[in-house]
Amino acid sequence: MFSDKSHYLLLRAPGSARIVAFSHFQVVWDDEEEPQRPVLYCFELQVHTDIQVCEQYNQASGCIRWQLSVM
Repeated sequence: MFSDKSHYLLLRAPGSARIVAFSHFQVVWDDEEEPQRPVLYCFELQVHTDIQVCEQYNQASGCIRWQLSVM
């Protein structure tokens, strides 16, 4: 979680500082000795339990879809 390679994505409710979704991920190379491709590791993806806060993103599935598209 505290690695230099860690990235965080926060989705806030429109017009608010309230966080409605969160993800923790890293992009690393597939092989340290002979790297060929970058690989995305998503360690954590959370969506707020109150679905109303995700209405702009088409409910909870939209929040998750949006996070994955950004990663």
